[in-house]
Amino acid sequence: MTIETANAETVPGLLNTLTWAWLFTALPTAVCLWFINAPYGRHNPGSWGPQVNARVGWLLMESPSVLIPLGVFIYVRGWESTAITVFFLIWQTHYVHQAWVYPFRLAQTSSPMPIALASFGAIFNFINISSSIFNLINKINIAQ
Repeated sequence: MTIETANAETVPGLLNTLTWAWLFTALPTAVCLWFINAPYGRHNPGSWGPQVNARVGWLLMESPSVLIPLGVFIYVRGWESTAITVFFLIWQTHYVHQAWVYPFRLAQTSSPMPIALASFGAIFNFINISSSIFNLINKINIAQ
């Protein structure tokens, strides 16, 4: 499959609208974080619901950053383009470390993480990575 057939912009303006909507969610999030500490490590009061081991939470949160680009790379047969392969490898080098190496370097005594927080992180990464990949595919399609 070529990148031309993997155009994410099936509805004109949809990606642009979703990107602006995503950016507008940043403002209330930033305001909230001025008043509420995210419950990581020493800021975790234990009142955010069920807890999970920090390593498991980190793996859950960050894995979309590795898996979604990998799926898209395979779907669009990215290895057929040297440029796409180089950028994919740079991306994966960073995110494989962040998602799957770093958690195992955390101290054994790391504070547990609320499942809600790990889930919010996974949702954020899923949306953020998906929109980034779709945007990149559209830019590549425009350039061709």
